[in-house]
Amino acid sequence: ENGAINGGTIAFTGQTINLSGGTGPDNGINIKDVAAGSAVTFAAGTGITLNGGTNGFDLDAITGNVSVGGSVTVTGTSGAGIDIDQSTGTVDFNGPGKVDNAAAAGGGINIANSSGTFSFTGGLDIATSTGTGLNATRGTLNITGTGNSITAPAGAALALDRVVFGSGGDEFASISSTGGARGSDSTNVASGVFNISPNGSVNDQNAAFDGILIQNTGATFNFGNSTGVTTTVGGTVGETGIELASNSGNIRFDSVAIDGAAREGMLLFSN
Repeated sequence: ENGAINGGTIAFTGQTINLSGGTGPDNGINIKDVAAGSAVTFAAGTGITLNGGTNGFDLDAITGNVSVGGSVTVTGTSGAGIDIDQSTGTVDFNGPGKVDNAAAAGGGINIANSSGTFSFTGGLDIATSTGTGLNATRGTLNITGTGNSITAPAGAALALDRVVFGSGGDEFASISSTGGARGSDSTNVASGVFNISPNGSVNDQNAAFDGILIQNTGATFNFGNSTGVTTTVGGTVGETGIELASNSGNIRFDSVAIDGAAREGMLLFSN
């Protein structure tokens, strides 16, 4: 854990970093109080592996820049694999990112109380058990690259609120949730584009409330930006299969299969 960084750059070049937090409260890497004009950088050749602890990669109060050019693998955390909080600067993960909490209680990526720009451009592979795959409240998101995926057997895959999809768009090849409150929840997303990759899939099953909720957004959602994308909502859905409410942006589905909803299969209003 480091103190405040003011007016300088801390650089890691080409190292392999392996840290284990065990079962205690510590985080694998904790970077905080990076002031405007300051930076922490991990070069493209740097490989980071973090196991156990609370959060794997914990970024707090970033008003400057944190850039991670190499691969990041996080496993076995009780909190988020990557946690960003109270940050107004830029955070860039440019290498392959993997969060594997399939055998732990933690979530994938959590972004809270922040208005900065957060980019994941090298590919994301997120797997949780009961945790949320991607939880973001505020901020601008850029998630690009190929093969991005979220698998959340007993938690929500997506929970987005008051975010903006960045200029690069946000794209996933597959999203799967087979339990949790909602499979995919996008609320108050102001603008930008969200895509499911060609021949990709969305599979939201057994949600306690809605399988997919998109509400009060101005963004474009393409659950199929070409043919071959299938969206499946089923199992035992506590409320509505797909709910689209008070949206001004464009929303597209290529192929949809819905069953098992306790209320409507699809509910559309004020769009």
